[in-house]
Amino acid sequence: MIKKLDLVLLLALMGCLLALADVVKSEPKADGQFEFVRPKKNEASSNETQQANLLERADEPVRLNLEESTASIIYPLLEAQLLAFSDHPEKVDRRGLLFRGGLIPFKPVRFQYYHQGGRVDNDLWLRLELKNLGTKKAVVQLIEGRGGPDSDYFQAGHVNNLQFLSRVAHGESRNLMLEPGESLTLFCQNMPYDEVLSGSAQFTLYEGSNVGFSLLSLQDPEESPSFNLLTKASDVHARGIYACTDQFVNRIFNLPEDKDVQVAIGAVRQPNVYQEPELKGDYGVIYAMRFLVNNNSEEDKTVHVIANPRGGKATVTALLQTEVLEESPPPFTWLNAQVPALESFRNGGAWQDCSLHRESEAFQENVIGQFCAPAQKSTLVRLLTIPEGASNYPVRFILRAK
Repeated sequence: MIKKLDLVLLLALMGCLLALADVVKSEPKADGQFEFVRPKKNEASSNETQQANLLERADEPVRLNLEESTASIIYPLLEAQLLAFSDHPEKVDRRGLLFRGGLIPFKPVRFQYYHQGGRVDNDLWLRLELKNLGTKKAVVQLIEGRGGPDSDYFQAGHVNNLQFLSRVAHGESRNLMLEPGESLTLFCQNMPYDEVLSGSAQFTLYEGSNVGFSLLSLQDPEESPSFNLLTKASDVHARGIYACTDQFVNRIFNLPEDKDVQVAIGAVRQPNVYQEPELKGDYGVIYAMRFLVNNNSEEDKTVHVIANPRGGKATVTALLQTEVLEESPPPFTWLNAQVPALESFRNGGAWQDCSLHRESEAFQENVIGQFCAPAQKSTLVRLLTIPEGASNYPVRFILRAK
């Protein structure tokens, strides 16, 4: 469901929107602050290597010494309040500003980008940075994921989402400390021609004020730019700020009475708070689903978890968790007791990766996981997913007894 923005959030959002249409003016970076990894000539992307290292890709390339800028205090994970999305122009062929936004104290902002290299000479870099424009020290909590560069557009979005969603599910974050006037590069990598870079970053400002983030296309990775916002009238891809970051779905599945239970994701069109295009596909939005599976029969049942793309080809990022309950709660009591917060999804056991790592054709039913529903018992199933770049929506998730 879409949360209402309070007055403080709306006022801060106005500043964020003004910043989006403004230009970037960054201070020069100190020598030796970053190490950059340039692509080797004629080195092809390896999807097999990506699949084997889906959760390790966040450590490459080396961008900066984050350890030296990390705060030691442990801060709680708050629920995201705004979604910022950058996919315009999708194909980047010149230097300039792609996105700029501001952070709001204690109001997490989730930012996702998806861009394709558009220079044949491969002479463009993509850089994401934070800057403390205030007069006091700032502490920003960060949850991130990255995919690409990859000529397989599906894999770039999928690798990013699997990293990011896994860290959200496990409550993994780090805290970055910025002194007044300090800039911090979170990511800087070459954009090879016709390959895609995708990433997610969820920012929570815990200390300080007037902290902003910028996504830049650069010809020199160490340059200090002052650019106008890049735009292309013919490009229909989305860029903007959206009010919905998470969707919560609760369903009851009674066995053997019900044939299956289905939930469609990515079908909501989000209006843009800014004047740019609406967001089609819910990219960057986490879908948190709970299913109460009541097996009223006298025998155990095997239940399949199925991903069924409906809008075209799609990969799927999905994390599954099951828990057999000691007592079966009354259905309506259970429904009314569910809290629409991701924090409640971190209280169970281990998460199982049941993602669909290769794109599926539309209307194909793909069994991505299964679990046992014991006889005369209730099983609580938690399922997390997030729509990803290049995939087409909606996608149906189906629970069906074998």
